[in-house]
Amino acid sequence: MDTKPTRIVFLDFLKTICLFGVILGHLCTWEIHDIAPGTAAWNVSNAYNTICRVSVPVFLMISGYLVLEENACRRKMPKSLASAGRFLLIYLVWSAVYALPSWRDLLASPGSLIPTLARGEFHLWYLIMLAGVYLVLPLLYRITRTPEDADRALAVMFVSTILLPSLTGLPGLGWLSDLLGSLYLDTGFLFYVLAGYRLRCRPLGTRARRLLYAAGVAATIWGGAATWYLSCQSGSFFDFWLDQRSLTVALGAGALFVWVQQHVSHLPGWVEKAAGSVSRCSLGIYLVHVLFLLLLRKFGISVYALPPVFWLPLLAVGVLLLSLALTALLRRFPLVRRFV
Repeated sequence: MDTKPTRIVFLDFLKTICLFGVILGHLCTWEIHDIAPGTAAWNVSNAYNTICRVSVPVFLMISGYLVLEENACRRKMPKSLASAGRFLLIYLVWSAVYALPSWRDLLASPGSLIPTLARGEFHLWYLIMLAGVYLVLPLLYRITRTPEDADRALAVMFVSTILLPSLTGLPGLGWLSDLLGSLYLDTGFLFYVLAGYRLRCRPLGTRARRLLYAAGVAATIWGGAATWYLSCQSGSFFDFWLDQRSLTVALGAGALFVWVQQHVSHLPGWVEKAAGSVSRCSLGIYLVHVLFLLLLRKFGISVYALPPVFWLPLLAVGVLLLSLALTALLRRFPLVRRFV
């Protein structure tokens, strides 16, 4: 009997395009502070980066879709604590990996080792956030016992961690940031987990989908345009409206998730197989891809070496494929595969 789990095609597809989006977004901001806002290269980076900002929120929606399933047995015995511990351990391991190039400095100043491991490389924050999500899973299980409870929790989360923080960017409402400062933290990411669960249990109707698509497109255009305007005004990259917990990004992420959920149920055989391979290695790809970005910097290869409208996506594809190959190689070693 074949006991292999059935793959969900649209989730594999979402993971693949969002991994590409994460890598492209990191490339877009890798050297963006070195060029002036409003220049051609800056505008291309801003446009690509705006589109890619939905990637992490969509990943969290996928987590909510898969983890908060309607299964009474799993609700009684969630393995949330073990999962949270695993993500924290992976964080420490990869913090150590990324600290290896500065081993001489660490040996010269042993007291800096713990702060260095705690700080980690910039993209590893995602593991800390995932650990936090899994720690509160028992609470999420309780507040999603009925559709009505889930809707109320989603509404409260949306207002308190998405809508209100976004309003602080409007004229005259900056005072809200002081009020929300002690509450905001990273709790806004829980909204996406709940949203993914809601869309699994009750997909949107036709009219709601169309409204969300329109809002998602409009919000993405607004996010890019506002970032361009504010950055040109300040003279440096200013991305308040591209925060992953902002209303603009939330609408874009919801629109992308729902569109793929609605329209991608089957893919050509080779595409489905490729998406499945990337999806299975998604965590490892995320962890290792910054190694290749650091190599670009080490060898002096600029992300603007060629016209960025073509060069940035090509670089992202190359980094994605190299990261997939490295992850597949690392997963061949039993002691290593648990960390990728």
